[in-house]
Amino acid sequence: MIKRYVQAAADPRLGGRLLAWAGLADTGEDGSEAHERNASLRQEVERLRERQQSGELDERLDPAALLLILMSAANALAVYPQLARGLFEADATAPEVVERYAAQLAQLIQHPATQGHVDGGET
Repeated sequence: MIKRYVQAAADPRLGGRLLAWAGLADTGEDGSEAHERNASLRQEVERLRERQQSGELDERLDPAALLLILMSAANALAVYPQLARGLFEADATAPEVVERYAAQLAQLIQHPATQGHVDGGET
């Protein structure tokens, strides 16, 4: 899951920067798209809860908070490309940077008991 988020956010065509811009321009009132967006977010929270119950993710974490943390972290390459260039000495959209960052983020969120046992593409 997280690798997918990082890849989508890092691709300028898929909207990591647009998501950040929408957040910065938020007025505090939901528009017509909010119902669909919120339903999708609730589904993602439920998936995280299921993964917690299966032991893949730490069950001590609030799944809604975890989703926001993961989405924020996944967008880091798009929101902070200048920092990524400085840290990785390569463009934030370079496939090797995206893969390296996504793999590290996936490893960070895995439950310690499952590290090394869960396919990195699923986290």
